[in-house]
Amino acid sequence: MNILEIKNVNIYYGGKEVLREINIDVKKNEILCIMGPSGCGKSTLLSLINGFLTENGGEYTCLLYTSPSPRDS
Repeated sequence: MNILEIKNVNIYYGGKEVLREINIDVKKNEILCIMGPSGCGKSTLLSLINGFLTENGGEYTCLLYTSPSPRDS
């Protein structure tokens, strides 16, 4: 069972594409490390996962939160 699925997601800031066709599947009890140089999109990806950004194309499913989500309070 995947608790996080990101399929072909694109993120744009002001018309500029900053993440292109991102694909990630994280299964329950799996550990994921996001690494890369400054400015490569790590924080942007985490903002998408946390719900602070919305994707511009592609699919995003996150089962990390229970219902109601802590973000709803």
